[in-house]
Amino acid sequence: LSPSGGPFAAYLWDDNSTGATRTVTATGTYWVRVMSVDSCFASDTINVTVTGSSPVSLGPDRDVCPNGTLTLTASPGGFTTHVWSNGAPNVNSITISAPGLYWVQTTDPAGCTSRDSVNIGQFPTLNVNLGNDTLVCTGTPVSLDAGAFPGVTYSWTPGGWNTQTITAFITGAYSVIVTDGNTCQFFDTVNVTINAP
Repeated sequence: LSPSGGPFAAYLWDDNSTGATRTVTATGTYWVRVMSVDSCFASDTINVTVTGSSPVSLGPDRDVCPNGTLTLTASPGGFTTHVWSNGAPNVNSITISAPGLYWVQTTDPAGCTSRDSVNIGQFPTLNVNLGNDTLVCTGTPVSLDAGAFPGVTYSWTPGGWNTQTITAFITGAYSVIVTDGNTCQFFDTVNVTINAP
């Protein structure tokens, strides 16, 4: 806020500040009293209404699973335009799959703009490797090992086993899904062929 007709010799605002201008950010009634260079006094009052929605938020920084996706939403919603750092169209949410810095700039129905950014990292990758396809003779079991990782669960197909290692006795494709504590999933498949001697 800045009173017109100045500059003046002295200013007194409703909050007892004495600067030539005052910045306000909230709805309310504000007044100023000024003194001219010839010691004349004048005052004025203004009603200020702050419009617009809450500032946009993308939430806290977080991580995405390797080869996974993450949805970023411009909250609280109700914005008329969205400009995303990755060039996405004017939408409220985007789905990303790579780590990096993402931002959105929004405009609300009152014409106020807001911007927020979020840093997306990536959880560690687990190297799940069942080895090469295998050909053995009947009666020779094949041990398959998904690898030892802390805090994970295992799910094998076929069979539904939930152990780190299994033994294959018949021909087929064996797959394992390893789920870590961040619910990231890693998998591998190996073909086992068991032939008669």
